[in-house]
Amino acid sequence: MKAKLLFAVLGAVVCLAGCQTGPKPPPPPKSTTVVEVTPENRAPSISVSVSTAIRIVLPGPIGGPDYRWVIVSNNNRVLRQTTDVEPAAGAAGKFSVAFLAIYAGRSIVRFASIKLGESESSPDDLYQITVTAKAE
Repeated sequence: MKAKLLFAVLGAVVCLAGCQTGPKPPPPPKSTTVVEVTPENRAPSISVSVSTAIRIVLPGPIGGPDYRWVIVSNNNRVLRQTTDVEPAAGAAGKFSVAFLAIYAGRSIVRFASIKLGESESSPDDLYQITVTAKAE
């Protein structure tokens, strides 16, 4: 009787272990699109294919070093954020963030410049990028 119970428990453990693989990682990007927002172009729109990496370049916050860029909206079913907002390599005073288009649809990515320690309800500056991802 104990042997049957042991085999039943071991079988359940093996089954559960096989079910714990988690979500499949996205495929590597097939191409990269770079979009730079500026005070003159605060709300660009782009169209990309699924599996495209998107790098968004933002100007430095107008409030200075006490401010940071925060993503306040994104349709994460369409775009998966792959990096944090960080200083852009080779572009003094600019910041960048990367996404991967993982599913066909539309996402409006909104950025707000927030003073450290303050809430997103009182932004100093705003930008948005509309991304339409199309199936191949």
